[in-house]
Amino acid sequence: MKATEEAKEAGALLSYDPNLREPLWPSPEEARTQIMSIWDKADIIKVSDVELEFLTRNKTIDDETAMSL
Repeated sequence: MKATEEAKEAGALLSYDPNLREPLWPSPEEARTQIMSIWDKADIIKVSDVELEFLTRNKTIDDETAMSL
């Protein structure tokens, strides 16, 4: 996270792709918590429909909801 902070301070544009792999996490809640802990630090986020469903716990995600994250 220090590298992220230093990059932001230097004016870098940060992108983030959570690349969710549920079996690698101890629990779904831990995955959500860790993914969202980085979310607000990114300028650009590449996320799939499956990842949006996982993060929001909703099967249907409209564009407005996706952009509000």
